[in-house]
Amino acid sequence: MTRQKVILVVDDSSEVRILLRKILELDGYSVREAEDGRQALQLLADEPVDLVLLDAMMPKVNGWETLKAIKADDDTSQIPVILCTAKDIDPSRSPGWSQADGALHKPFRRAQVLEAVGELLIPGPRAVSDEGPATES
Repeated sequence: MTRQKVILVVDDSSEVRILLRKILELDGYSVREAEDGRQALQLLADEPVDLVLLDAMMPKVNGWETLKAIKADDDTSQIPVILCTAKDIDPSRSPGWSQADGALHKPFRRAQVLEAVGELLIPGPRAVSDEGPATES
């Protein structure tokens, strides 16, 4: 039997974390949560994950600093990271985006989340239908 893929969801909004947990668990993923970059880096040091969904804008240690730390550490540099943001995404105007393995723009749809995750975790999850907006943040 294949090991269940573990995804770390990092967002300062508990509503977004809960929503992403529901989307991912319904599709068969195991989910860990962190509310900021500091907590995420500690969790990554303590237990392995297969992918990180990382909010770009957070207090304390923000997503950009967290992404830089993940990619600079030999133990975590190969973990795919998807940056999530409500801001307009223009990777060519922000050098930090080049370190990310993917991006999600809020509000995102369930199918968008699962597609982004599935592209980075092979074999990908089963096909899903798009059920409308999943979040408003």
